[in-house]
Amino acid sequence: MKDLAFPGAKKRLYSARSKIHLSVDYGEIDTSNKSVIIVVICFLSEDSRLQKMTLKLVEIIGRHTEELLAKYVMATIVEWDIVHLLGFFQMDNAANNETLIQAISTGNVP
Repeated sequence: MKDLAFPGAKKRLYSARSKIHLSVDYGEIDTSNKSVIIVVICFLSEDSRLQKMTLKLVEIIGRHTEELLAKYVMATIVEWDIVHLLGFFQMDNAANNETLIQAISTGNVP
């Protein structure tokens, strides 16, 4: 499914020489009070070059609870079928990020 929008992307992910590391951020994008979540990954390609890809950039519908954010992040991981390839998560120090990571790591995503 994702390969239709990003030709060859899954092949690049599955042939990575490193784990795939996620960076997650969220916040308001402008004065319209619209909020977005972005999931970006970094990894070393087959030829050992640093690669960065945006896997998800969507408007957040609802409050920024850790449960809602965990749903968006887990949906991205499942959509791209990369759970077995994951390395580190990089995030800022927002209070709900700790709970988000706990929900993802235990699989307790509502």
